[in-house]
Amino acid sequence: MERFRLVTLTNSAPSAAPTPLEQAGLSVFFEQSFSVEQAAKFKPAPETYELVANELAVQTSDLCLVACHL
Repeated sequence: MERFRLVTLTNSAPSAAPTPLEQAGLSVFFEQSFSVEQAAKFKPAPETYELVANELAVQTSDLCLVACHL
């Protein structure tokens, strides 16, 4: 059986303020958070997704995007 890893990728820079996921009590479901700051490019630049894939040792085709916006 395949194991799914739940991670986040945000256009926001890391900060000390609680994230929307933390405020909603959902951050406990995610193993790791990534920021586009590490790739120095905003989504949807391919480099941002390549950064996550490289860090997780998977192909970009193994990633699944789920977006949630107000």
